[in-house]
Amino acid sequence: MGAATAAILRLPLSAVVLATLLTVEAGTGQEPLIIVGVVVAYLVTLLLSNVTAGLEPADQPVTNTEPASAVTREAAVAARERFG
Repeated sequence: MGAATAAILRLPLSAVVLATLLTVEAGTGQEPLIIVGVVVAYLVTLLLSNVTAGLEPADQPVTNTEPASAVTREAAVAARERFG
């Protein structure tokens, strides 16, 4: 739960506190596991957001005004010509 909270809200300290409060009856042995899970989830979220931010969007959106059957027919003809 703490890992999901940290990944979605990007508030790792709040995620640790919330998960610790909700598992207080389980004892203090759960806290290190919660902290490690939150840290890993937060770092992976930051890493993935940096990787996807570096991707360039497509130059133009794909638009197709022809019906699907015409596109399929053209693709079939092109495949026959190409592969015999």
